[in-house]
Amino acid sequence: MMVAFPESEYRQRLARAREALREGGLKGYLAVAPEHLYYLAGYDGHTYWSDQGCVFTVDGDEPTLVIRDTDEGVARETAWVQDVRTYRYGLDDSLALIGRQGEGAHRRAAGRGPPQLRAAGGQGARLLELLGPIVVEDATERIGFLRARKSPAELAYVRQAAKYAHAGMGAARSRSPRTSSTPCGPGGATPQRCRPG
Repeated sequence: MMVAFPESEYRQRLARAREALREGGLKGYLAVAPEHLYYLAGYDGHTYWSDQGCVFTVDGDEPTLVIRDTDEGVARETAWVQDVRTYRYGLDDSLALIGRQGEGAHRRAAGRGPPQLRAAGGQGARLLELLGPIVVEDATERIGFLRARKSPAELAYVRQAAKYAHAGMGAARSRSPRTSSTPCGPGGATPQRCRPG
């Protein structure tokens, strides 16, 4: 599997996320949405249905990625995050492991107020219970806004993808059989001529 961006791009994203969290008075973040795991950690797993998370504080600590043990290979190939914790699906308490990472973020932020970590998903209530006294606030929009503003590396990636798409569409059109010469067939007239009545 090929990594889309260098580690420096992900570290810049993490720095922007930390700044956005600080501006909101937040002390840490627990990402559970797959798009945020990809954006922040580079983790490109198709595991949106499993318990997973990426935890970090605004203080510059290294993030921790928590995933199923069977997905560790994907994380090692796609994610830049080095601290990868795994659980055995169906055997281990995955939310307890994620919760312990959140508690660890709480301890690392000691003296700066309780970190406010994001929790979502179907098991969000249990995760909130496991986090105990930690104040939790949803920061989805705060991080989502960062994802909408593209870096130069992301723009270059999108432009390259557009070139591939354009070339593919051109190849498909050049090989497409033209079987109809009616006004409404392929290569036919405008939609106004194709309307009934």
